[in-house]
Amino acid sequence: MTYLIYFREKIMHTDLTNLYYKAENQTLNQGDLKALNSHLTSLAKRLEAYHFLRENEVIIFQPVANQLEEKYSNIEQAILEQALKDWLTILRYCAWAMLINSQEYLQQNILEGLTDVIKAKEMQSLETVLSQMLNTRLKELLSEEKYALLQPFLIRVENTILPTP
Repeated sequence: MTYLIYFREKIMHTDLTNLYYKAENQTLNQGDLKALNSHLTSLAKRLEAYHFLRENEVIIFQPVANQLEEKYSNIEQAILEQALKDWLTILRYCAWAMLINSQEYLQQNILEGLTDVIKAKEMQSLETVLSQMLNTRLKELLSEEKYALLQPFLIRVENTILPTP
């Protein structure tokens, strides 16, 4: 029971939560059922995209790592590895935020801490290029629909942690 309360209050999308509470007191009307169907359809698409991202991390990141090593052959391997680890973490959090459809989750769980870390490392140029390479790779691998589900979360990260031109 505790898990259901946590799920309902922390993870469920606000509109879906409102429908949940409404259904506790009365049967849902036709408009509510359409909204519920829309949320469930969206959730299925987001779950499919999440599953793809989770199962294909190596396929996504290996070409990016290879390109990064070529472009930044003068930078220490450890720095490149850390940047890749940062973006793997970012992608994982973006994927989960996409799945639960929550920009707030992304803000609370990664953006507040990561911004300072990247700025402190003075790796913003490297991070910007890595972000561009990752986006290009994701566009190659994901359908337009799946990429469109993930993109707002990637943009939020980029706008928060990367320097503005």
